[in-house]
Amino acid sequence: MKKAAKDNDVTFAETDEFSRNSFIPQIGNPPEFIGAAFSLTHTNQVSPPVKTNQGTFIIQLLSKTAIDDSLFAEVKDSLTSVVLQKKQSQVYQDWFAQVKKEAEIKDYRSEYFREVSPY
Repeated sequence: MKKAAKDNDVTFAETDEFSRNSFIPQIGNPPEFIGAAFSLTHTNQVSPPVKTNQGTFIIQLLSKTAIDDSLFAEVKDSLTSVVLQKKQSQVYQDWFAQVKKEAEIKDYRSEYFREVSPY
């Protein structure tokens, strides 16, 4: 990869390990890049060119760290709670939007706030 980059007068860079939510120095966190990187499954596998707003990248998977199941077990309940709250909020918002859409509202403010002559 280094030689190919040098021969084609393009930049070569090697990142540290990163997660789906990481900010990668010199790259940022463009979703196209992250998606392509996490779609690679085998060591030394190379992606097709990935276009982002920051440029075009060719990604090679050097290593992949397995998920720490014990860490997931620690945060599982809180993740479940967060997802449940978001879903409940979305259901309520959808329901309320439907109620508003179907409501027949009559505006009587003009009768209530009309001016009364002092004479």
